[in-house]
Amino acid sequence: MKLQKIVERLQKLHPKEIDLSLDRTKNLLEKLGNPQDQISCISIVGTNGKFSTIQALYAILKEADYKCNIYTSPHIQKINERFVFNNKPLTNDELANLFSEIEEANNQTQITFFEILTVAYFHYAKKYPENINLIESGLFHRFDATNILKKNLASIVTAIGLDHLDWLPKEEQTVEKIVFEKTSTLLNSKIVVGFRACVIDLPLVAFRFFHCYISHIFTVFFFVLLVVRYPSYCLSCVFQYRCMFAHFFKKY
Repeated sequence: MKLQKIVERLQKLHPKEIDLSLDRTKNLLEKLGNPQDQISCISIVGTNGKFSTIQALYAILKEADYKCNIYTSPHIQKINERFVFNNKPLTNDELANLFSEIEEANNQTQITFFEILTVAYFHYAKKYPENINLIESGLFHRFDATNILKKNLASIVTAIGLDHLDWLPKEEQTVEKIVFEKTSTLLNSKIVVGFRACVIDLPLVAFRFFHCYISHIFTVFFFVLLVVRYPSYCLSCVFQYRCMFAHFFKKY
């Protein structure tokens, strides 16, 4: 009951559900000491496949003994689903206490519901500085509340298509414009991984990510682990990208 009352108050802080801007998010985060600068994240951007990509990465990282925080939207049953920390969603009491703290810091300033939820996530995430944060971006990305990260391990781009066209002028309702909105601000990311909305590419995404950040020996071990978990997908992936793998293993 306490959580629901706080959620209802937060939903009334802005007359619009969506108001594309980063200013409100940045201002509130600054009041809280910019917690988003104290965590390591993997951003997932795109039209389709974001949630499934996050779940695949989560399963892989958990298998490799990494602890994760996860921020997704929207939720299906309970708002707690959006706030996963240390591999567990927050309880109603934990979430109510978090929202109360953010509500007090915001001091009735106009801010959208998604923006204040995003701020709440980043504020809580700083409690787990060693965890990897898997962040699902919202509408487009250029003016999305999640697009304020400086310490990004990787930016993963899933399939991009025509969506949220109501937010674009009629002459700009094209895939090219949506690609620009979703990816133009990723240019400063260390890695941008693009792939089709196809399950067989997920092992390749994980392979590339760990190849960049972990030793070659562990990369080989990690891919073997993937073969055990997803044999048919990995075999298809190896066949499709046999030239890349041949080049990699040729060095050993």
